[in-house]
Amino acid sequence: DVAEALFITKGYDRTSIGDVATAAGVSRPVVYEYHGSKEGLYLAALERAKRRLADDYTAALAGLRDPEMILRAAADVWFSFVERDPERWVLLYGGSAVPLTGELGDRLAAVNANGLGNYVRAIRRWVRPDVSARTVEVTAHLIFGAAHQLAQWFLDNPDVTRGEVVDRFAQFCWAGMAPLLPGGPDA
Repeated sequence: DVAEALFITKGYDRTSIGDVATAAGVSRPVVYEYHGSKEGLYLAALERAKRRLADDYTAALAGLRDPEMILRAAADVWFSFVERDPERWVLLYGGSAVPLTGELGDRLAAVNANGLGNYVRAIRRWVRPDVSARTVEVTAHLIFGAAHQLAQWFLDNPDVTRGEVVDRFAQFCWAGMAPLLPGGPDA
């Protein structure tokens, strides 16, 4: 949590292992022993934050079966997270000057691929059996990208309520998925 707070307040590029060690009241070798590098420390902070968000999704979606209700509840979790903790959202998704090359870049790409995979699996469960895997993947990318872009817009427009954002996002996504659903217009 100490490293996460520093990454949030100072940014990845301006946070050093020494900063983290000092703030945590430990020596630099202790930080290296547990995390191996600044990149490892950042990834540990990222994974913790992602687990908290995943726990929020699990709690909100428990027992829901209707795809439209699931979509709306998931959108509410996402935008609640953005509203409640915008700095953590920036750490996770806002491109906080983290290098996207090497091992760190590969691991960050894997974290995002996992999130995208959750979208693909959900959409696959909802759509007609004849909908191609490529169409499901494209749809997941569209929704995933829209969620990220709308989150940034939401942060930039504090006069807009979370409810408004959730409604627009859910309506947009549902309209885009309707042709793919059983009984949809193209069925």
